[in-house]
Amino acid sequence: MVIDQFKENLAAFLGIDTAELYGRGLSLSQVLAMSPTTINSLDLVEAFATTIASLQLDDLIEIPPVTVGGGIDDFISALDEQLEQMEE
Repeated sequence: MVIDQFKENLAAFLGIDTAELYGRGLSLSQVLAMSPTTINSLDLVEAFATTIASLQLDDLIEIPPVTVGGGIDDFISALDEQLEQMEE
């Protein structure tokens, strides 16, 4: 599935193992603190955009609105909803 590839690519870009990143209820601020490649929220948005572009989805989906207090799993769910709508 595309969402699984997105999750793997994002985790690699962030320098965090997928098992540590997803399904643990982490906020985006916690993700920022864990990642050796991000310093601030702009770096995180860049990671999202770069990952979307790496899968050639940049003209098809939008980065879901997020705050650093929001969860990475919520972000992934919102992105997955967009992908599912594309398939319909």
